[in-house]
Amino acid sequence: DGLIAQCSSECNVRFAELGDMIAQAASQTLIDKSVTEPKIANNAVVTRTIKDGEITRAKLAQDALVSPLKFFSGNSYTFTAEDIGLTIMNNYTSGDNNEKTVNLTYEVSHAFPIGTILIVGRPESNVVKISFGENLRVGIPGNDNWLTSPTVSISNRFSIVALTLKSIGAQDYWFLTGDVEVVT
Repeated sequence: DGLIAQCSSECNVRFAELGDMIAQAASQTLIDKSVTEPKIANNAVVTRTIKDGEITRAKLAQDALVSPLKFFSGNSYTFTAEDIGLTIMNNYTSGDNNEKTVNLTYEVSHAFPIGTILIVGRPESNVVKISFGENLRVGIPGNDNWLTSPTVSISNRFSIVALTLKSIGAQDYWFLTGDVEVVT
């Protein structure tokens, strides 16, 4: 009888905890006002502390930048999974008039979540092209059809082009926004 009473008591406690969790999920609030790893989406937080322990408006504003700049050297650059939300530009060197190419491969494209925005800038007079790899389809304003694995050139100096991932699958689909000319 004592064992049954103990088991019953423990079950009641667990059911009460479960009820609180369900209520918390339904109301989208944290009942106990604490944020812990089990309550956060898997891998959404990679560290448990804020660097200096303070959240400031300036830090939030820095994180809210639409697209921090990332410069590359040389004549080509291939997007990586770490480039999500960045503006990619060539690091201009005086006298360098070489064409620059930014590449997006299917493997990298396929790793991005739908809705990813990548931005490529043309800050100087160098011709800047964006080359889309195999299995990538691209929608460009003014074209009625999806283009398969195109290369486009950013039309004007001081321009940016935004690439937005529409869907992923056997072929990934990207929208382009900005002034571009289809090269191939």
